Amino acid sequence: MHIFKQALITFLITLFLSSPLFAQKPIDNSDLQLGPFKVGNNFDMELSKKLLGRFEETKTSDSLKGIIKRFYFEDGIVWSINGKIVGVYSYAEASAKLMTPRGLNTGDLIEKAIKLYGKPSKTEKLVKGKLLHYSFINKNKTVSAATDKKGKIVFITVMDEI
Repeated sequence: MHIFKQALITFLITLFLSSPLFAQKPIDNSDLQLGPFKVGNNFDMELSKKLLGRFEETKTSDSLKGIIKRFYFEDGIVWSINGKIVGVYSYAEASAKLMTPRGLNTGDLIEKAIKLYGKPSKTEKLVKGKLLHYSFINKNKTVSAATDKKGKIVFITVMDEI
């Protein structure tokens, strides 16, 4: 009987929290930003070095929208097409300089991401199960976060369709 009560309470809380009263705003263009790196803005190498550390290399690949350049830095990656940012990935230590517009940062717990963005659209294991990757997606716009086994966010990515 005790297990049934717990299951019922969990179900009712989940139903209550998933009601429209508690629905989070869907991901949109205003969410595609980490600190000053905003999707759609021009790529800036000097700013990237300042916030993401030492520049390591550039890789290119083709997409339907053009040639994607991936700029690798010590603490992150910036993707661009035709000089415009289309995505940013940061595993820098927690810094207000690399926070999402809703206030998510590396070092936060995944519960904060869920509170800010709602139920993840997709969850998957990475690095042989050492990390859990949570994606919050709306119309090919993505904010994602990976956590260690304790639920602490170790990297954040914002990305538009490429």
